[in-house]
Amino acid sequence: MTLQRDELYEVLGPEIHAFAVKLFRDAEQHVRMRGGFFPTIGILDGVGRAGIVVSTNERHPASMEKEHVRLLYDIQRLVGSDDTITAVATIEWISMSGAGQTDQLAIKVHVHHRRGLAVIFYSPASRRSATDWSFGDLIARVGGPLVVGWATAL
Repeated sequence: MTLQRDELYEVLGPEIHAFAVKLFRDAEQHVRMRGGFFPTIGILDGVGRAGIVVSTNERHPASMEKEHVRLLYDIQRLVGSDDTITAVATIEWISMSGAGQTDQLAIKVHVHHRRGLAVIFYSPASRRSATDWSFGDLIARVGGPLVVGWATAL
């Protein structure tokens, strides 16, 4: 039986949301301490343990080029072949912009569950001072797949 996206969200939504919130908390801590972070990968196993794979570039610590992000997606595809992993996520520090709006820094967490649900969460960030940041409410959008070979909800 194949579940549609709304049914999957009803079943998997709480698990995905809890995973994303943990990843956001870790990312928020990095932003408060360092003013940003490198793209990272989140992994959720079958018993609910979340792990983070931190990506660093020792030679160019301030660079986050497309190749760096592409590497993270490739790693996720490899992780997708591990049957003990139930969900993966990319965590990125981005600049969002809307029609007629100024750029807004945000944390982006793109989660893909093995059963097919993919959701992108955003949390806008505002700097009050050098070390004082505030983070907005989570915004959720339908996302595309991250792991080749995992199901994708329609």
